[in-house]
Amino acid sequence: MPVELTRYPGVPHGFFAMSGSLDAGRRAQEQAAAYLRAAFEPAADRADSTDRADRADRADSADSADSADSNSDRSCDRTERG
Repeated sequence: MPVELTRYPGVPHGFFAMSGSLDAGRRAQEQAAAYLRAAFEPAADRADSTDRADRADRADSADSADSADSNSDRSCDRTERG
């Protein structure tokens, strides 16, 4: 089974459930949802969903860079996809 590891340094335990107050929680939920959508789509649609997930990752990176928010949870270090 393919896995993806993403590190969110500087966020509290349980940040995944704090999407309403932490940008990292929202990004983690969106990433998990995209991964699950791709896993359950028919094989023909997977290439499209991978493109969508990559575009979403780039958009999140741009949003984080543009944000004036000083939360320490903005950094996301994707270390492995396999």
